[in-house]
Amino acid sequence: MNFRSHVYTPLHNAAIWIAAWLYGLESYDDTETALIDLGGAPPLDMFTALRRHASPLLDDNPTGEPIVRLEFPGPGDAPHLPAGSDAALAAQHSGALVFASPVPNEQVVITPPLDNPRWFHLTDALPSPHIPTPGEADLELSEAIRRAATLIDALSATRGYRSDALANPRLIVGMVGDTYDLSGLPDATPQRTLKLLTRADHISAIIEAVISYSGDHSLDAELLALTRPIRHARIAAVNYAVAEWGRLKR
Repeated sequence: MNFRSHVYTPLHNAAIWIAAWLYGLESYDDTETALIDLGGAPPLDMFTALRRHASPLLDDNPTGEPIVRLEFPGPGDAPHLPAGSDAALAAQHSGALVFASPVPNEQVVITPPLDNPRWFHLTDALPSPHIPTPGEADLELSEAIRRAATLIDALSATRGYRSDALANPRLIVGMVGDTYDLSGLPDATPQRTLKLLTRADHISAIIEAVISYSGDHSLDAELLALTRPIRHARIAAVNYAVAEWGRLKR
């Protein structure tokens, strides 16, 4: 099981950087550099098109919906896009950024790779996805952490692994060779967003390291169930940051 693909996408950082740039909180140069660190920056004409698309909502957004949201589908989570559409199929594979529009029912969707993204222009009316609040996402993560601890105890007790190592997150996480956070986030990122992403990174690293340390795949199904609250936390973190910047702009 490729655990990381179910809990991490550079798109959550990309969404925050692009929103910060659209709101004038970050320069184009710094945003481009950050996106390159995340796997590639869109070409300049894509930035220009996004600016043109989002401009009407930057100062006057009567719906209050964030100008960009993260689609991060996975087991149990289909993308909130027209079923069977090219956009939905692309998002199912690699996630997506969905940009709101001043035109009713219109959305612009871009999917990776970031340095050569696909652009979809949708005009179908869709129900708004339920995006957890930071508080709701934090509760989901707390439950996931408790369930992860139970699984770690089960591995220690039934598989003969060293319980002291498996029970100590610092020792486990230290065995993961690379990190989840690649490029940092804009200085203006709200603290609630940063804390939520940090918790999501922490539990992701613990579970991945347990898998790597134990080499046991008998609990993959149970571990896979823990990926949903991690994805929800990343979606909620992006949504909160973008919505907060929009609120301050009004």
